[in-house]
Amino acid sequence: MAAGLISAPQAEYALRTSSNGTPGRPHHAVDEQELLGLASDTGSPVRIVLARVAAVMPTQRWVLLLPRPGRLRGLRGPVPTNRLALECGAIVVARDGGLAWLPRPVGPAMQWQLVAAQRPIPPSTPGEAARALNEQVLDAARELGRLDAPAGRRPEGATSITLGPAYPAANQELLDRALLWREACRAGLDASPASLHSHAVLARETQLRTLEGLCEDAVSAAASWPHHH
Repeated sequence: MAAGLISAPQAEYALRTSSNGTPGRPHHAVDEQELLGLASDTGSPVRIVLARVAAVMPTQRWVLLLPRPGRLRGLRGPVPTNRLALECGAIVVARDGGLAWLPRPVGPAMQWQLVAAQRPIPPSTPGEAARALNEQVLDAARELGRLDAPAGRRPEGATSITLGPAYPAANQELLDRALLWREACRAGLDASPASLHSHAVLARETQLRTLEGLCEDAVSAAASWPHHH
């Protein structure tokens, strides 16, 4: 939308169909702080909110952040927003600050909570994230090879997301690879290598969690740097 390539209704349709391929999942947003001047006591269809954003913030750019305890990943407050973002595990923030979106699944629907946010620290570029991810994959492979850890379950594939036409192919490739490796990390963390001693178990978990964090950094980078700035 910021690139002027789709309208608010088209964006809503993409959101509703991204999870299962059919336009059945409703999305609405709540503006309890009246940041966009919407009614604070009721939810609004997401297309209405996106249209308002397009009207009052037409050239605004956005970043996707995936904060975790101990790693706010660019969030700079306020504290209540940081706390909510940690609960959700994801937040979309205006690059210039002022507004952020928090996703909250409610039954079959998705509720987006609009909150105030300070200007974030942008995530690394896709190129930087790809290099860091590749280096950690190699480091983890070497370390886990030395530990002679059991392979565990091989993920059959991770569900990815199709980025819009504002994104270069390299971003899509990075996103696909990061989501696949993240699934592999989670499968590895779920496995219980009983044959390893305690030091090896700790070293294995450290490698996998480091790789998982860099996968999420890569997801953030892929989504936050479209062609059209």
